[in-house]
Parts: sequence; C-alpha cells; structure tokens
Amino acid sequence: MSVGPEASSDDPERTGEASRMRVVFDFDGTLRTGDAFTGFYLSLLQAMPLRWIVVVLISPLAVALGLLPGGRRRFASVLLWAGTFGVSDQAVFTAMRRYAREAPGETRFFEAGIECLRKHQQAGDNPVIVTGAAEALVQELLREKQLVVPVIGSQLRRTFGGLTCSDHCFGRRKIEMLSDRGYPATWQRTYSDSPADLPILKAAAEAVLVNPNEDRILRISSALERAPMVRHWS
Repeated sequence: MSVGPEASSDDPERTGEASRMRVVFDFDGTLRTGDAFTGFYLSLLQAMPLRWIVVVLISPLAVALGLLPGGRRRFASVLLWAGTFGVSDQAVFTAMRRYAREAPGETRFFEAGIECLRKHQQAGDNPVIVTGAAEALVQELLREKQLVVPVIGSQLRRTFGGLTCSDHCFGRRKIEMLSDRGYPATWQRTYSDSPADLPILKAAAEAVLVNPNEDRILRISSALERAPMVRHWS
C-alpha cells in the first residue's frame, strides 16, 4: 500500500474563481489538541464539585446506554445532563466563554493548522469546520482565536432540566449535517486526524491526514483505496 505524500504549501499558485475550493476541517486533533468538549465538561464539574456525586451515580446508566447501537450520543447525553441539571442555559454558555479564555495550557491550537485555514480564506476558498464537539463551544474557542469561519457541530437541547445532545455530529452524520447547511458532498479537500472521519475523507477529492502515525496512514489509505496527503502540524 503506498503512503501519501507529505503535503507542501497549502495552496500554491492558485488564482481565479475556478481555483476556489470548498474545504472541510475537522476540529479536535486537527486544528486543536485534545477533546474540546471533554475539557469543557471537566472544567464545569470542577466549578461545582458536588456535581461529581451525581455524575458517578448515573455513570452505570450512561455506560449501559452507550453499549446499545448508536449509543455514543446517549452516553454523552446522560453525562451531560448530570452535569448541567438545574444549571441555566446562560450559565452554561458563560462557562463556555470562560473555558475558551482560560483553557488549560496542555490544550492549544495547532498554529500551522490555523495558518492553513487562514490561507484558504485568503485564497477565496470556502472553508467550514465540522466537529463532534458542541457547536456553541467551538464557536467560542474560535472567537478567542479571532477566527471567523462557519462551524457545524453537535447540537444541545434542554431535556428534563438539563442539557442533552440532540444531534451528534459524528461519522456519516457529518456529511448529512454539512449538506443540510448548504455544503453538499462536493468539496475539494478534507483535513482530519481521525478514522471516524472516513465518510468526509472519502467524499473529498483530496484527503489530508493531520499528525498521523504510520499505522493510521496505512489503515486510512486502505479504506480510501487511495493515498491521502499528510501534514504534521504543531
């Protein structure tokens, strides 16, 4: 199995309307280290230590639901509900803004990835971020980075006094949500770090893997039946 070339400059020598591209970026692990929503959720619980008791007590139910088909959303929803029951929407969004300002030092944006995204914007391309993280949280993180770019992510709603995930932007659902928002699967390039994004990688003319190890390159190359480009961002 051939391994894809190391991508060079982001958009070399492209000019004119015909050269403009629709470009899709994953977020966690692609533009930023770590898992944004997990980091936010833990910061929320740290601000309300007694809430850990509720989370621990309800965790067995979350795990049981997570084992069912399509259980990833249910697992996340139960834990999110336990952490936000009785907390107003305004308080949650205020906590998101605070997390975006004060995120721990071990979580950071890949500056090379941000530069790549900005180069696409400067070239007149149409980049969009599609992420499994909560859309509202990612928007706050980008605002702190002074980035204006469309975001499509998981949706939250209030259910029995707490927040749950009403629509999990994950796997093939990313393609459906992109299409619903006016980004049908005709994009030129997808950037991602994860095998979970095979649907959006396959749908692009060019697949770009971010910071993969050799095994991941081979696995995704086999699934795509073509060699992806590779970028190492820091």
